[in-house]
Amino acid sequence: MKNGIKLAQIGGGSSYTPDFAEIMIQRRDEFPISEWVLMDIDAERNAILANFVRSMLASAGMNVTVNTTTSIQEAVADADFVVTTMRVGLSQGRILDETIPPKHGLLIGQETTAPGGLAMGLRNIPVILDVASAIKQYAAPNAWLINLANPSGMLSEAVNQHCHINVAGLCNGPTVARTFMVKALNANPKDVFCKIIGLNHLIWMKVFYKGEDITESAMEIFADYLGKNLPPLRTEMAPMNIQKFAGWIPMGPYLRFYYELPESIEDHKHTAERWPELFKFIKKDLGDLLDGFEIKDLPTRAHMVKAMEERTLALYAKGDMQGYKLATLTRGGRGYAEAGLSLASAIWNNKNEIHGPDVCHQGTLPGLDPSVVTTTTALVNKSGIYPLAVGPLPRHMMSFIQAAKNYELLAVEAAVTGNYHAALEALIANPLIVSFNQAKSALDELLVAHKDYLPLFHDSIEKIERGEDPLG
Repeated sequence: MKNGIKLAQIGGGSSYTPDFAEIMIQRRDEFPISEWVLMDIDAERNAILANFVRSMLASAGMNVTVNTTTSIQEAVADADFVVTTMRVGLSQGRILDETIPPKHGLLIGQETTAPGGLAMGLRNIPVILDVASAIKQYAAPNAWLINLANPSGMLSEAVNQHCHINVAGLCNGPTVARTFMVKALNANPKDVFCKIIGLNHLIWMKVFYKGEDITESAMEIFADYLGKNLPPLRTEMAPMNIQKFAGWIPMGPYLRFYYELPESIEDHKHTAERWPELFKFIKKDLGDLLDGFEIKDLPTRAHMVKAMEERTLALYAKGDMQGYKLATLTRGGRGYAEAGLSLASAIWNNKNEIHGPDVCHQGTLPGLDPSVVTTTTALVNKSGIYPLAVGPLPRHMMSFIQAAKNYELLAVEAAVTGNYHAALEALIANPLIVSFNQAKSALDELLVAHKDYLPLFHDSIEKIERGEDPLG
Protein backbone atom coordinates (compact mmCIF):
# COMPACT_ATOMS: atom_id res chain seq x y z
CA MET A 1 0.00 0.00 0.00
CA LYS A 2 1.30 3.45 -0.94
CA ASN A 3 2.18 5.86 1.85
CA GLY A 4 1.45 8.95 -0.19
CA ILE A 5 0.57 10.34 -3.58
CA LYS A 6 2.39 9.43 -6.75
CA LEU A 7 2.64 12.30 -9.22
CA ALA A 8 3.86 11.77 -12.78
CA GLN A 9 4.92 14.70 -14.93
CA ILE A 10 5.13 14.24 -18.70
CA GLY A 11 7.56 16.88 -19.89
CA GLY A 12 9.67 16.86 -16.76
CA GLY A 13 12.43 18.83 -18.45
CA SER A 14 10.23 21.94 -18.46
CA SER A 15 11.88 25.06 -17.09
CA TYR A 16 8.75 25.45 -14.94
CA THR A 17 9.27 22.14 -13.11
CA PRO A 18 10.78 23.89 -10.04
CA ASP A 19 7.47 25.72 -9.67
CA PHE A 20 5.90 22.33 -8.84
CA ALA A 21 8.51 21.75 -6.15
CA GLU A 22 7.72 25.12 -4.59
CA ILE A 23 3.98 24.39 -4.48
CA MET A 24 4.64 20.88 -3.10
CA ILE A 25 6.56 22.50 -0.27
CA GLN A 26 3.76 24.97 0.40
CA ARG A 27 1.10 22.22 0.38
CA ARG A 28 3.14 19.49 2.06
CA ASP A 29 0.64 18.91 4.87
CA GLU A 30 -2.51 18.70 2.75
CA PHE A 31 -1.08 17.05 -0.37
CA PRO A 32 1.62 14.56 0.69
CA ILE A 33 3.48 13.50 -2.44
CA SER A 34 5.77 10.54 -1.79
CA GLU A 35 6.94 9.91 -5.36
CA TRP A 36 7.37 12.32 -8.25
CA VAL A 37 8.34 10.84 -11.61
CA LEU A 38 9.70 13.19 -14.25
CA MET A 39 9.34 11.82 -17.77
CA ASP A 40 11.01 13.49 -20.74
CA ILE A 41 12.44 12.32 -24.06
CA ASP A 42 15.53 14.46 -23.31
CA ALA A 43 17.16 12.41 -20.55
CA GLU A 44 19.98 14.91 -19.95
CA ARG A 45 17.64 17.88 -19.51
CA ASN A 46 15.32 15.77 -17.38
CA ALA A 47 18.21 14.86 -15.08
CA ILE A 48 19.16 18.52 -14.65
CA LEU A 49 15.65 19.42 -13.54
CA ALA A 50 15.41 16.33 -11.31
CA ASN A 51 18.60 17.24 -9.47
CA PHE A 52 17.45 20.84 -9.07
CA VAL A 53 14.07 19.97 -7.57
CA ARG A 54 15.60 17.27 -5.36
CA SER A 55 17.75 20.00 -3.85
CA MET A 56 14.73 22.29 -3.36
CA LEU A 57 12.73 19.56 -1.65
CA ALA A 58 15.64 18.40 0.52
CA SER A 59 16.32 21.97 1.65
CA ALA A 60 12.70 22.14 2.80
CA GLY A 61 13.10 18.89 4.74
CA MET A 62 10.75 16.96 2.47
CA ASN A 63 11.19 13.26 1.82
CA VAL A 64 9.97 12.97 -1.76
CA THR A 65 11.46 10.36 -4.08
CA VAL A 66 12.15 12.02 -7.44
CA ASN A 67 12.66 9.53 -10.25
CA THR A 68 13.31 10.04 -13.95
CA THR A 69 12.39 8.06 -17.04
CA THR A 70 11.99 8.38 -20.79
CA SER A 71 9.00 6.00 -20.77
CA ILE A 72 5.42 7.29 -20.52
CA GLN A 73 4.24 3.86 -19.36
CA GLU A 74 6.82 3.69 -16.58
CA ALA A 75 6.02 7.24 -15.47
CA VAL A 76 2.26 6.78 -15.14
CA ALA A 77 2.32 3.29 -13.61
CA ASP A 78 0.26 3.46 -10.38
CA ALA A 79 0.19 7.26 -10.55
CA ASP A 80 -2.64 9.06 -8.78
CA PHE A 81 -2.19 12.24 -10.79
CA VAL A 82 -0.48 12.86 -14.13
CA VAL A 83 0.37 16.40 -15.23
CA THR A 84 1.42 17.15 -18.79
CA THR A 85 3.87 19.98 -19.49
CA MET A 86 5.41 18.80 -22.77
CA ARG A 87 6.13 20.92 -25.83
CA VAL A 88 6.66 18.87 -28.99
CA GLY A 89 9.19 20.73 -31.12
CA LEU A 90 10.67 22.59 -28.14
CA SER A 91 11.39 26.32 -28.24
CA GLN A 92 12.48 26.20 -31.87
CA GLY A 93 9.02 24.94 -32.75
CA ARG A 94 7.54 27.93 -30.97
CA ILE A 95 9.70 30.27 -33.04
CA LEU A 96 8.30 28.70 -36.21
CA ASP A 97 4.74 28.96 -34.88
CA GLU A 98 5.19 32.67 -34.18
CA THR A 99 7.21 33.76 -37.20
CA ILE A 100 5.60 31.87 -40.10
CA PRO A 101 1.95 33.09 -39.94
CA PRO A 102 2.64 36.87 -40.18
CA LYS A 103 4.52 36.31 -43.44
CA HIS A 104 1.27 35.28 -45.10
CA GLY A 105 -0.93 38.29 -44.38
CA LEU A 106 -3.21 39.51 -41.61
CA LEU A 107 -2.32 36.65 -39.25
CA ILE A 108 -1.23 36.79 -35.63
CA GLY A 109 2.12 35.26 -34.68
CA GLN A 110 1.30 33.56 -31.38
CA GLU A 111 2.02 30.04 -30.17
CA THR A 112 -1.44 29.09 -28.85
CA THR A 113 -3.64 31.06 -31.25
CA ALA A 114 -4.36 30.16 -34.87
CA PRO A 115 -2.55 29.57 -37.13
CA GLY A 116 0.52 28.86 -34.96
CA GLY A 117 -1.63 27.36 -32.23
CA LEU A 118 -3.05 24.88 -34.72
CA ALA A 119 0.45 23.71 -35.62
CA MET A 120 1.25 23.30 -31.94
CA GLY A 121 -1.95 21.36 -31.38
CA LEU A 122 -1.26 19.04 -34.30
CA ARG A 123 2.09 18.17 -32.69
CA ASN A 124 0.91 17.82 -29.09
CA ILE A 125 -2.43 16.02 -29.52
CA PRO A 126 -0.99 12.63 -30.58
CA VAL A 127 1.30 12.70 -27.54
CA ILE A 128 -1.41 13.54 -25.03
CA LEU A 129 -3.59 10.77 -26.46
CA ASP A 130 -0.69 8.36 -25.92
CA VAL A 131 -0.45 9.61 -22.34
CA ALA A 132 -4.20 9.19 -21.81
CA SER A 133 -4.06 5.65 -23.19
CA ALA A 134 -1.20 4.78 -20.83
CA ILE A 135 -3.11 6.23 -17.88
CA LYS A 136 -6.12 4.09 -18.73
CA GLN A 137 -3.96 0.95 -18.76
CA TYR A 138 -1.35 1.51 -16.06
CA ALA A 139 -2.25 4.33 -13.65
CA ALA A 140 -3.99 3.95 -10.31
CA PRO A 141 -7.77 3.50 -10.31
CA ASN A 142 -9.54 6.86 -10.69
CA ALA A 143 -6.29 8.59 -11.64
CA TRP A 144 -6.56 12.11 -13.03
CA LEU A 145 -4.84 13.65 -16.04
CA ILE A 146 -4.30 17.37 -15.48
CA ASN A 147 -3.17 18.92 -18.73
CA LEU A 148 -1.06 22.07 -18.58
CA ALA A 149 0.41 21.75 -22.08
CA ASN A 150 -0.77 24.13 -24.78
CA PRO A 151 -3.11 24.66 -26.47
CA SER A 152 -4.69 23.41 -23.27
CA GLY A 153 -8.34 23.50 -24.31
CA MET A 154 -7.66 21.79 -27.62
CA LEU A 155 -5.63 19.03 -25.96
CA SER A 156 -8.25 18.54 -23.28
CA GLU A 157 -10.90 18.32 -26.00
CA ALA A 158 -8.87 15.63 -27.75
CA VAL A 159 -8.81 13.49 -24.60
CA ASN A 160 -12.49 14.24 -23.96
CA GLN A 161 -13.42 13.08 -27.47
CA HIS A 162 -11.18 10.02 -27.74
CA CYS A 163 -10.48 8.63 -24.25
CA HIS A 164 -12.59 7.78 -21.24
CA ILE A 165 -10.49 8.90 -18.30
CA ASN A 166 -10.67 11.64 -15.70
CA VAL A 167 -9.24 14.74 -17.36
CA ALA A 168 -9.06 18.46 -16.73
CA GLY A 169 -7.14 21.06 -18.65
CA LEU A 170 -5.79 24.16 -16.97
CA CYS A 171 -4.34 27.52 -17.84
CA ASN A 172 -2.68 29.58 -15.16
CA GLY A 173 -4.90 32.52 -16.18
CA PRO A 174 -7.93 31.93 -13.92
CA THR A 175 -5.77 31.12 -10.89
CA VAL A 176 -3.42 34.05 -11.39
CA ALA A 177 -6.28 36.43 -12.21
CA ARG A 178 -8.11 35.60 -8.99
CA THR A 179 -4.90 35.92 -6.96
CA PHE A 180 -4.16 39.31 -8.50
CA MET A 181 -7.77 40.44 -8.11
CA VAL A 182 -7.70 39.65 -4.39
CA LYS A 183 -4.48 41.65 -4.05
CA ALA A 184 -5.80 44.51 -6.17
CA LEU A 185 -8.91 44.75 -3.99
CA ASN A 186 -6.84 44.30 -0.81
CA ALA A 187 -9.50 41.80 0.21
CA ASN A 188 -9.89 38.59 2.16
CA PRO A 189 -9.76 35.77 -0.42
CA LYS A 190 -12.95 34.31 1.05
CA ASP A 191 -14.82 37.49 0.09
CA VAL A 192 -13.88 37.39 -3.61
CA PHE A 193 -15.57 35.16 -6.19
CA CYS A 194 -14.46 35.22 -9.82
CA LYS A 195 -16.89 33.68 -12.28
CA ILE A 196 -15.21 32.69 -15.53
CA ILE A 197 -16.49 31.33 -18.82
CA GLY A 198 -15.21 30.73 -22.34
CA LEU A 199 -12.54 28.56 -23.89
CA ASN A 200 -8.84 28.29 -23.17
CA HIS A 201 -7.30 31.68 -24.02
CA LEU A 202 -10.78 33.01 -24.79
CA ILE A 203 -12.01 33.69 -21.26
CA TRP A 204 -14.14 36.39 -19.67
CA MET A 205 -14.52 37.05 -15.95
CA LYS A 206 -17.05 38.66 -13.62
CA VAL A 207 -16.01 39.66 -10.11
CA PHE A 208 -18.11 39.45 -6.97
CA TYR A 209 -17.16 40.92 -3.59
CA LYS A 210 -19.16 39.74 -0.59
CA GLY A 211 -21.85 38.60 -2.99
CA GLU A 212 -22.10 41.87 -4.92
CA ASP A 213 -21.21 42.10 -8.62
CA ILE A 214 -18.40 44.68 -8.73
CA THR A 215 -17.15 43.83 -12.23
CA GLU A 216 -17.37 47.37 -13.60
CA SER A 217 -15.43 49.02 -10.78
CA ALA A 218 -13.01 46.08 -10.62
CA MET A 219 -11.98 46.68 -14.23
CA GLU A 220 -10.12 49.90 -13.40
CA ILE A 221 -8.69 48.54 -10.14
CA PHE A 222 -7.44 45.37 -11.84
CA ALA A 223 -5.88 47.22 -14.78
CA ASP A 224 -4.09 49.61 -12.44
CA TYR A 225 -2.72 46.73 -10.33
CA LEU A 226 -1.44 44.80 -13.35
CA GLY A 227 0.22 47.89 -14.80
CA LYS A 228 2.18 48.45 -11.60
CA ASN A 229 3.08 44.86 -10.69
CA LEU A 230 3.62 42.76 -13.83
CA PRO A 231 6.81 42.70 -15.91
CA PRO A 232 6.28 44.42 -19.28
CA LEU A 233 6.20 41.24 -21.35
CA ARG A 234 3.16 42.20 -23.44
CA THR A 235 -0.15 44.06 -23.41
CA GLU A 236 -1.96 42.09 -20.72
CA MET A 237 -5.55 43.30 -21.03
CA ALA A 238 -8.01 44.55 -23.61
CA PRO A 239 -8.54 48.34 -23.57
CA MET A 240 -10.98 49.68 -21.01
CA ASN A 241 -13.59 50.70 -23.59
CA ILE A 242 -13.79 47.08 -24.77
CA GLN A 243 -14.10 45.79 -21.20
CA LYS A 244 -16.97 48.16 -20.48
CA PHE A 245 -18.64 47.25 -23.78
CA ALA A 246 -18.48 43.53 -22.95
CA GLY A 247 -19.64 43.92 -19.36
CA TRP A 248 -17.16 41.19 -18.52
CA ILE A 249 -13.39 41.42 -18.00
CA PRO A 250 -11.66 39.84 -21.03
CA MET A 251 -8.82 37.87 -19.42
CA GLY A 252 -5.25 38.04 -20.62
CA PRO A 253 -3.70 39.35 -23.83
CA TYR A 254 -5.43 36.82 -26.10
CA LEU A 255 -8.90 38.38 -25.88
CA ARG A 256 -7.55 41.53 -27.48
CA PHE A 257 -6.92 39.52 -30.66
CA TYR A 258 -10.64 38.92 -31.05
CA TYR A 259 -11.64 42.54 -30.50
CA GLU A 260 -8.65 44.28 -32.14
CA LEU A 261 -6.98 41.93 -34.59
CA PRO A 262 -5.22 44.50 -36.84
CA GLU A 263 -4.03 46.49 -33.83
CA SER A 264 -2.78 43.32 -32.12
CA ILE A 265 -0.87 42.25 -35.20
CA GLU A 266 0.75 45.67 -35.43
CA ASP A 267 1.60 45.53 -31.73
CA HIS A 268 3.28 42.15 -32.20
CA LYS A 269 5.60 43.68 -34.78
CA HIS A 270 7.06 45.85 -32.02
CA THR A 271 7.45 43.12 -29.39
CA ALA A 272 11.23 43.45 -29.24
CA GLU A 273 10.93 47.10 -28.25
CA ARG A 274 9.75 45.92 -24.82
CA TRP A 275 12.91 43.97 -23.97
CA PRO A 276 14.95 46.89 -22.55
CA GLU A 277 12.07 47.78 -20.23
CA LEU A 278 11.63 44.13 -19.26
CA PHE A 279 15.32 43.71 -18.46
CA LYS A 280 15.22 46.89 -16.37
CA PHE A 281 12.32 45.37 -14.41
CA ILE A 282 14.24 42.10 -13.94
CA LYS A 283 17.37 43.82 -12.64
CA LYS A 284 15.44 44.84 -9.52
CA ASP A 285 15.40 41.15 -8.52
CA LEU A 286 18.33 39.61 -10.37
CA GLY A 287 20.91 42.38 -10.35
CA ASP A 288 23.56 41.95 -13.01
CA LEU A 289 22.58 38.40 -14.02
CA LEU A 290 21.72 39.55 -17.55
CA ASP A 291 24.46 42.14 -17.96
CA GLY A 292 25.99 41.85 -21.40
CA PHE A 293 23.06 39.84 -22.70
CA GLU A 294 22.38 40.71 -26.34
CA ILE A 295 18.73 41.54 -26.98
CA LYS A 296 18.98 42.93 -30.49
CA ASP A 297 18.67 39.44 -31.99
CA LEU A 298 15.40 38.60 -30.22
CA PRO A 299 12.72 39.84 -32.65
CA THR A 300 9.82 37.88 -31.14
CA ARG A 301 8.70 36.65 -27.76
CA ALA A 302 9.55 33.12 -28.91
CA HIS A 303 13.16 34.13 -29.54
CA MET A 304 13.35 35.77 -26.12
CA VAL A 305 11.85 32.70 -24.43
CA LYS A 306 14.38 30.41 -26.13
CA ALA A 307 17.29 32.62 -25.06
CA MET A 308 16.03 32.89 -21.48
CA GLU A 309 15.40 29.15 -21.35
CA GLU A 310 18.98 28.39 -22.39
CA ARG A 311 20.34 30.64 -19.65
CA THR A 312 17.86 29.26 -17.14
CA LEU A 313 18.89 25.66 -17.83
CA ALA A 314 22.56 26.58 -17.47
CA LEU A 315 21.78 28.00 -14.02
CA TYR A 316 19.69 24.95 -13.10
CA ALA A 317 22.63 22.71 -14.04
CA LYS A 318 24.75 24.58 -11.49
CA GLY A 319 22.04 24.37 -8.85
CA ASP A 320 21.67 28.15 -8.89
CA MET A 321 18.27 29.37 -7.62
CA GLN A 322 18.68 32.46 -9.77
CA GLY A 323 17.63 30.21 -12.65
CA TYR A 324 14.21 29.72 -11.08
CA LYS A 325 13.82 33.46 -10.53
CA LEU A 326 14.80 34.11 -14.13
CA ALA A 327 12.21 31.63 -15.40
CA THR A 328 9.40 33.16 -13.35
CA LEU A 329 10.26 36.76 -14.25
CA THR A 330 10.67 36.32 -18.00
CA ARG A 331 8.01 33.74 -18.79
CA GLY A 332 4.22 33.70 -18.58
CA GLY A 333 3.90 30.34 -16.87
CA ARG A 334 4.18 31.20 -13.19
CA GLY A 335 1.06 29.82 -11.56
CA TYR A 336 0.67 26.64 -13.62
CA ALA A 337 1.90 24.49 -10.74
CA GLU A 338 -0.37 26.28 -8.27
CA ALA A 339 -3.33 25.78 -10.62
CA GLY A 340 -2.52 22.11 -11.22
CA LEU A 341 -1.69 21.04 -7.69
CA SER A 342 -4.47 23.06 -6.06
CA LEU A 343 -6.95 21.31 -8.36
CA ALA A 344 -5.37 17.94 -7.52
CA SER A 345 -5.55 18.74 -3.81
CA ALA A 346 -9.21 19.72 -4.10
CA ILE A 347 -9.91 16.31 -5.63
CA TRP A 348 -7.71 14.33 -3.22
CA ASN A 349 -9.03 16.08 -0.11
CA ASN A 350 -12.68 16.34 -1.20
CA LYS A 351 -12.54 20.10 -0.67
CA ASN A 352 -15.65 21.20 -2.58
CA GLU A 353 -13.66 24.16 -3.92
CA ILE A 354 -14.36 26.42 -6.88
CA HIS A 355 -11.84 26.21 -9.75
CA GLY A 356 -11.68 27.21 -13.41
CA PRO A 357 -10.70 24.10 -15.41
CA ASP A 358 -11.17 23.08 -19.04
CA VAL A 359 -13.73 20.27 -18.78
CA CYS A 360 -16.83 18.97 -20.54
CA HIS A 361 -19.38 21.64 -19.65
CA GLN A 362 -22.32 19.19 -19.49
CA GLY A 363 -24.90 21.67 -20.76
CA THR A 364 -24.11 24.50 -18.37
CA LEU A 365 -23.44 26.94 -21.23
CA PRO A 366 -26.65 27.41 -23.26
CA GLY A 367 -26.19 27.31 -27.02
CA LEU A 368 -23.16 25.02 -27.04
CA ASP A 369 -23.00 21.24 -27.54
CA PRO A 370 -23.07 19.84 -23.96
CA SER A 371 -20.43 17.21 -24.80
CA VAL A 372 -17.61 19.67 -25.55
CA VAL A 373 -14.94 21.19 -23.33
CA THR A 374 -15.12 24.77 -22.10
CA THR A 375 -13.22 26.79 -19.55
CA THR A 376 -15.77 27.07 -16.81
CA THR A 377 -16.38 27.83 -13.16
CA ALA A 378 -16.71 24.44 -11.46
CA LEU A 379 -17.11 22.76 -8.08
CA VAL A 380 -14.32 20.26 -7.41
CA ASN A 381 -14.33 17.38 -4.93
CA LYS A 382 -13.23 13.76 -4.70
CA SER A 383 -16.11 12.52 -6.83
CA GLY A 384 -15.30 14.79 -9.75
CA ILE A 385 -15.57 18.21 -11.35
CA TYR A 386 -19.01 19.79 -11.67
CA PRO A 387 -19.41 22.83 -13.95
CA LEU A 388 -21.74 25.54 -12.68
CA ALA A 389 -24.54 26.90 -14.85
CA VAL A 390 -23.65 30.23 -16.43
CA GLY A 391 -26.83 31.51 -18.02
CA PRO A 392 -27.10 33.36 -21.33
CA LEU A 393 -24.04 35.34 -22.42
CA PRO A 394 -23.83 38.42 -24.64
CA ARG A 395 -24.31 37.33 -28.24
CA HIS A 396 -20.91 38.52 -29.40
CA MET A 397 -19.24 36.39 -26.72
CA MET A 398 -21.22 33.31 -27.74
CA SER A 399 -20.33 33.97 -31.37
CA PHE A 400 -16.63 33.95 -30.54
CA ILE A 401 -16.99 30.83 -28.36
CA GLN A 402 -18.97 28.84 -30.94
CA ALA A 403 -16.59 29.66 -33.78
CA ALA A 404 -13.48 28.98 -31.72
CA LYS A 405 -14.94 25.68 -30.47
CA ASN A 406 -15.58 24.56 -34.06
CA TYR A 407 -11.94 25.42 -34.76
CA GLU A 408 -10.82 23.23 -31.85
CA LEU A 409 -13.02 20.30 -32.85
CA LEU A 410 -11.75 20.39 -36.43
CA ALA A 411 -8.17 20.70 -35.16
CA VAL A 412 -8.62 17.57 -33.06
CA GLU A 413 -10.02 15.72 -36.08
CA ALA A 414 -7.06 16.83 -38.18
CA ALA A 415 -4.50 15.83 -35.54
CA VAL A 416 -5.98 12.37 -35.09
CA THR A 417 -6.47 11.59 -38.78
CA GLY A 418 -3.83 13.65 -40.59
CA ASN A 419 -6.64 15.08 -42.71
CA TYR A 420 -5.40 18.21 -44.51
CA HIS A 421 -8.93 19.39 -45.34
CA ALA A 422 -9.89 19.28 -41.64
CA ALA A 423 -6.77 21.27 -40.70
CA LEU A 424 -7.56 23.95 -43.25
CA GLU A 425 -11.24 23.99 -42.30
CA ALA A 426 -10.20 24.48 -38.68
CA LEU A 427 -8.42 27.68 -39.66
CA ILE A 428 -11.30 28.90 -41.79
CA ALA A 429 -13.68 28.34 -38.85
CA ASN A 430 -11.49 30.41 -36.53
CA PRO A 431 -12.73 33.99 -36.03
CA LEU A 432 -9.15 35.31 -36.23
CA ILE A 433 -8.75 34.14 -39.83
CA VAL A 434 -9.93 36.61 -42.46
CA SER A 435 -8.62 35.07 -45.71
CA PHE A 436 -8.82 31.55 -47.12
CA ASN A 437 -5.68 32.00 -49.22
CA GLN A 438 -3.65 33.48 -46.37
CA ALA A 439 -4.72 30.64 -44.08
CA LYS A 440 -3.86 27.99 -46.66
CA SER A 441 -0.41 29.34 -47.47
CA ALA A 442 0.42 29.68 -43.76
CA LEU A 443 -0.81 26.15 -43.07
CA ASP A 444 1.28 24.74 -45.90
CA GLU A 445 4.47 26.37 -44.64
CA LEU A 446 3.78 25.33 -41.04
CA LEU A 447 3.21 21.70 -42.04
CA VAL A 448 6.46 21.56 -44.00
CA ALA A 449 8.40 23.31 -41.22
CA HIS A 450 7.16 20.80 -38.62
CA LYS A 451 7.15 17.71 -40.83
CA ASP A 452 9.43 15.72 -38.51
CA TYR A 453 6.68 15.84 -35.86
CA LEU A 454 3.68 15.31 -38.17
CA PRO A 455 3.94 11.79 -39.63
CA LEU A 456 0.18 11.58 -40.23
CA PHE A 457 0.46 14.49 -42.67
CA HIS A 458 3.27 12.84 -44.65
CA ASP A 459 1.35 12.55 -47.92
CA SER A 460 0.01 16.10 -47.80
CA ILE A 461 3.44 17.49 -46.94
CA GLU A 462 5.02 15.64 -49.86
CA LYS A 463 2.46 17.20 -52.20
CA ILE A 464 3.17 20.67 -50.82
CA GLU A 465 6.91 20.16 -51.30
CA ARG A 466 6.29 19.13 -54.91
CA GLY A 467 4.25 22.26 -55.50
CA GLU A 468 0.96 20.38 -55.63
CA ASP A 469 -2.27 21.21 -53.82
CA PRO A 470 -3.15 18.69 -51.07
CA LEU A 471 -6.81 19.44 -51.71
CA GLY A 472 -6.44 17.90 -55.18
